[in-house]
Amino acid sequence: MFFKRNQHAKRLWRELYDELEPLNKKLKNEIGFPEKMSNVLWDQMVFNSAIHLYAEALSCFHNNIFESSMIMCRNAIDSTFYLASTILRTEDPLKFHSSEKSAMFSKNKWYWEEIKKNAIILDLLKESDIEFVEKIRDAGNFSAHLVIRQDESYRLLPKKNEQINNSINMENDKKKSDSMFINYGFKRWTHRDEALIILTDTKNIIAKIIQNYFTNPKTLIISL
Repeated sequence: MFFKRNQHAKRLWRELYDELEPLNKKLKNEIGFPEKMSNVLWDQMVFNSAIHLYAEALSCFHNNIFESSMIMCRNAIDSTFYLASTILRTEDPLKFHSSEKSAMFSKNKWYWEEIKKNAIILDLLKESDIEFVEKIRDAGNFSAHLVIRQDESYRLLPKKNEQINNSINMENDKKKSDSMFINYGFKRWTHRDEALIILTDTKNIIAKIIQNYFTNPKTLIISL
C-alpha cells in the first residue's frame, strides 16, 4: 500500500515492514521459502486482519480524516492483542491452533482486561507498554463516542480550570490578569499532530507484539 500524498503515512507504513523484515527472513528460513520470494509471512500467517486495520488507519490519516484514523488504531490494537492471545503456534511453522480462550473472550463483555492480562502473561508486552496501549485506546474511544466525550469534557471544564488556576503560585496573585484564567483541556476534535503520535505508538505496539509472538516460547504448543 502506498501513500504518495502523505509522507507521514508512507513513512509509518514503511517503518512497520522494515522493523519486521528480520522476522520475515527468519520465518522464510524456517519454512524453506526461497529468499527471492517477497511474501510477508508474519502478516499472512496470523496478523493479516490487524495489519489491514492499521493500513485503514493510515489511509484515514492520509485523507485528513483523523477521528476515523483513531478509531481504526484502536481496532488494530484490539485485533492484534486478540489474535496474539487466542492463536497459538505449533512446532510446524505453517500450522496454528485456536486457543480455548477465544470462546471465553468473545463471551465476556470485559474481554479487554482479560486479553491485556493474558498478553503480559505470554510476555507479548511489558507492563510499561500498557500505558501507550491505553492512550491509543482512549484516543479511539474519544473518536468513537465523540459527542459524549465532548460533553463530558465540557462539563468537567470548570473543575479543571479551578485546579489549574489554584496551582499558580499565589505569591504572584496580585500580578495575575484575567487573561490567565482561560479554558484548559477542552478537547473537541483530534488534532493532526495528536493523530500522528497515536499512529506512531500503534505501529510500535503492533510491531512489538508480532515480534514477541513469533519468538516467545510461551505462544508455542509443543504437541497437540
